[in-house]
Amino acid sequence: MNSNSLNKQKGIALLAVLAVSVALSLLITSATVMMQRQLNIGETAKQQFNEKAAAYKKSQQIGYLAATQRLSPAGISQGINAKAYERQDGRWTNIITGDELRVDGFIYAEEIDGVKLRYSLQAENGLPALNDSSHFWLRKWLSALGKNEFEINKLIHKLHDYADEDDWAMPSGAESFAYRKKQLPPPTQFLLQSCSELFHVIDWPDLLDANASERVPMQCSLLRTPALNINALPLQLWQILWPATKKTVAQNRRNSVWIYNESMLGESLFEQTIPSENIAYYPGSSFIVTIFTEHYVKSTQLDRGNGAAQPLVRKATNINEEK
Repeated sequence: MNSNSLNKQKGIALLAVLAVSVALSLLITSATVMMQRQLNIGETAKQQFNEKAAAYKKSQQIGYLAATQRLSPAGISQGINAKAYERQDGRWTNIITGDELRVDGFIYAEEIDGVKLRYSLQAENGLPALNDSSHFWLRKWLSALGKNEFEINKLIHKLHDYADEDDWAMPSGAESFAYRKKQLPPPTQFLLQSCSELFHVIDWPDLLDANASERVPMQCSLLRTPALNINALPLQLWQILWPATKKTVAQNRRNSVWIYNESMLGESLFEQTIPSENIAYYPGSSFIVTIFTEHYVKSTQLDRGNGAAQPLVRKATNINEEK
């Protein structure tokens, strides 16, 4: 065998070794990438599980407080200040306990088992009621958005026709025929069961889209009472209704200055007279609890029952839990 042939065979062998080395290197790299990807998936799943566990834990804690602790104009007491629970002749000696969780949508931050989360409580009676037949606060909101009386009546009439049980349209309303003509789903002819139903009412989607930052479906209730708890009115809504006094009210709430009777209304910074039947000072029995983590959002409605045990009914809201 001559030297050229030998060198040629050595070259082929070297190339084969190099090819095998490259293939092995690629396989190892691919396996490493796949393994790292699985580790990342596992770490993310673990983080999400921990976040859900922390959110559940916080939800249970808030539920316990809502079911068992005292309600005041400032919100839900945490039971920390024992002196605030003293009674005289069967009445509380202190109207404000000083340890309340606010129920006006204020966002708290906390860390539970290494998980950072934010949460808020919103008393449902602190939001304008869609199912209230007087639509007092809904009219106030529409007026604050610049709608005139004619435009307000058109929107209210269409909302009324959507929810009432008959098929007779109000002067500016719309019943089944109008919905068929626009190729829209027919009205439910029942009280609204979700704030997002406003998007199914003729003329309302345009209003909501034009005022997306003040969107009602995120700031409305399904109650049938005209009384609004002004202490639980979110500051975003206060900004819309009475923009000139929002900063003062925000400062008062930070300093735990709350309104709890009609004699204080002169200091409540309303820019117009509000009938007493349209104002409440204490939270009602229903609360919306929203908890945020990095990868998870949990929103639950808590309905406080009657009786010694104060049971709660938990309802899912129309907010998607997963981001």
